[in-house]
Amino acid sequence: MAKRSFVHRVLFWTFLAGVSGLFLILGGAAATWITIKSQIQGKVVEVPFLFNLSEKEARQTIAGLNLTLLVNEEAVPDNIVEKGKILLQVPREGEKIKAGRSVHVTLSSGPAVKTIPQLEGETLSFARTLLKEVDTDAKIISRIPFKGRTKGRVLSQWPKDGEEIGLRQGASLLVADGEPMPFYVMPDLTGKDYLGVKAFLDKVGLRHVAKYKTEDEDLGQLVLGQTPKAGYPVNRAKTITLTVNKDF
Repeated sequence: MAKRSFVHRVLFWTFLAGVSGLFLILGGAAATWITIKSQIQGKVVEVPFLFNLSEKEARQTIAGLNLTLLVNEEAVPDNIVEKGKILLQVPREGEKIKAGRSVHVTLSSGPAVKTIPQLEGETLSFARTLLKEVDTDAKIISRIPFKGRTKGRVLSQWPKDGEEIGLRQGASLLVADGEPMPFYVMPDLTGKDYLGVKAFLDKVGLRHVAKYKTEDEDLGQLVLGQTPKAGYPVNRAKTITLTVNKDF
């Protein structure tokens, strides 16, 4: 009985010694980890120059400085920095920060791709503004009478919207020039008195100019010739030229 009691005491003290040793080991490890962590976190490092590096190269550069690289999801167009290379960084190079902090970087998406905007239906002035925003202009502007459209609005465009500008020089626009004017058949005015012809043309709203030519003083102001000729179409936008006899 005494022997069994002795064995129990030995086992009990052995267990206590093991537990105490385990606590000492864990305590030492925790103390060591806390010491290392405090030393690292308290360490100040200088942010390196990451501009124009790839993400992989940047991570290798800051690997030994205990800094974290955070890459912004949205890249920014740039005509100088190659696509996939670092364009911006925060903090900037040379700044001193504590180890364990993060460096935020923005990558380049390469040269900006500019496309022709939607211009059809817009006024000519606003269409030019939209083209200016993508560094181009309306190089060719053609106008055509068009019923049902407000004067000055774009009817058609080339290139179509969404096409890349590249080396293309400007856009060509077809612009509505208001309601189409009615056409008339040019009457035969030769041999008629100029004053009567003038009154008729003024009444129907047809513009004209008179060129005087001495033919026969006894004929009075008689119409000797006309342009356009009789039978040709004419509208209010066209000027009719009359050759009139000079009677003085």
